[in-house]
Amino acid sequence: MENERVDTVEDFYKPVNTLDLITKVSFWISFVLSFVILIQQVFSDSFMEFIIISYLLIVIIHITLSFIVDYVMLPNAERERRNQLLTDSLNVVFSSEVTKNYYNNQYLPSIKRLGANIFENSLFCKEISKRMLNSERIKISLYILIWLTLLLIRKTDLQVIVIITQTLFSSELLFNWLRLEIFKKNVEAIYGDLFHLYSSKIEDNQTELASFIIKEMVAYESIKSLTHIKLSTRIFRRINSSIIRKWNNIRKELRMDKLE
Repeated sequence: MENERVDTVEDFYKPVNTLDLITKVSFWISFVLSFVILIQQVFSDSFMEFIIISYLLIVIIHITLSFIVDYVMLPNAERERRNQLLTDSLNVVFSSEVTKNYYNNQYLPSIKRLGANIFENSLFCKEISKRMLNSERIKISLYILIWLTLLLIRKTDLQVIVIITQTLFSSELLFNWLRLEIFKKNVEAIYGDLFHLYSSKIEDNQTELASFIIKEMVAYESIKSLTHIKLSTRIFRRINSSIIRKWNNIRKELRMDKLE
């Protein structure tokens, strides 16, 4: 079908999402087990030995998988996405992967098409991260409220506070939220810069145009590499059609499809 969307690069992200889910589950299992260890006097020695060994194994699994996802599998997937971006934008083969109707603009292969593709990517990243942050901010606020409440209650066991503090300030909670905030702020800036670019007469100075677009591409790829943000596939699928409509309206507003 002519309008069918094809994206073989997506296959590189599927194992990333699977392992990322496992790391999150292992994190919360270790959190629960840490409380079980705290009340070890309630259980038999043999059971506690099993719990402690399980806790250590799960912590090791969590750390190992987090490293593999953030520094091996996700960069590999992002590299394939970047290669396909350049292949589509410049008609130079950097990747054997195939996309069809993934990027939506009418520019022929050129630096202007590269900029338009990054422009569209930044719109999707901005909208998905915004929705991800809505739930992240609520969760973090709730966790901080619980943490402060326990701190104010003098009878709270100090070990309980230590466990919750370690959990709250881990990469899975507070730092993950901060990385998402940084990511959203930067992709919003890239989106704003490219909106301004395509609303002006970008043909006037080709050298300046190319320099600007390359700068935005570097900024876009750098913030993805810095934050290791894995955008929600569930949110993407839910809002995909509405964002496509928004992108089409932007193209119409900026007359991006009027080729000269």
